[in-house]
Amino acid sequence: MSNLAKRIASAAVLLPLVTFLVLRGPAWSIGLLLVFFAFLAGFELASFSCAGRPLWVRISVSLFCALTAAAVALAFAEPAAPLVALLAIAPSSLLLFLFTAREPSASTAHAACAALGATYCGALLGSISLLYPISSLSWPLAGPIPDTGRTWILLLLLGIVASDTFAYAFGRIFGKRKLAPRISPGKTWAGAFGGVLGTVVAVALFKLTALPELGWWEVAALGVPLSIVGQLGDLAESLLKRGFSVKDSGNLIPGHGGVLDRLDALMFGAPVVLLYSLVR
Repeated sequence: MSNLAKRIASAAVLLPLVTFLVLRGPAWSIGLLLVFFAFLAGFELASFSCAGRPLWVRISVSLFCALTAAAVALAFAEPAAPLVALLAIAPSSLLLFLFTAREPSASTAHAACAALGATYCGALLGSISLLYPISSLSWPLAGPIPDTGRTWILLLLLGIVASDTFAYAFGRIFGKRKLAPRISPGKTWAGAFGGVLGTVVAVALFKLTALPELGWWEVAALGVPLSIVGQLGDLAESLLKRGFSVKDSGNLIPGHGGVLDRLDALMFGAPVVLLYSLVR
């Protein structure tokens, strides 16, 4: 099976599931899914940043990521939860690895990986849950989810997908000048422009079909930074992989690589939509 066929097959399985959870699933289901993704993303991060280390190290980093994602997701129900989790990560990770590694350099590397994973994989993924105006891990009987919560998450997903799709198309057709050749040689300025255009188009269509209260000026005010920050998230993950000399973060998703490879732009874009939805 070709790589393109694998990508299409994987998308055909994953997209309906995610779409169903966003549109019809209870509030806690999307939160649990994001906590699970945070665990997987943390495991991938630890696998290439702490390569050759024992399995328990990677699992420990994964748990730090998952717990942070859960704490952030609970912010509406317990506002202090994210702060407590983030304040506890550094000392907890240092103490965990203090007496378990054979040399100090390994201990500090493990602790640094755990701290980075907690904020990068945990907090950013957990922030997607906050697009629901109630705690994403509230009990199923707590009441129906306001439609605005589902709408903002769907807008985030479609905006990032449109950015990736248009960036790929514009890069293939018009791409000549490299955007960041030392980090990601395949990306071009034409692709970056196409990504911004794609997200603005997606937000405009979303306004016409699902979010009519969004002003036309807001289409650009939200679409442009969402695409730019999402693309920066993609470059940030590429920097991590290049720094550790790996091509993909993992191989969990056939044709796509790992969880981080698929969620990097979404993770950076989530705070943009979250902040916009809170201040507009």
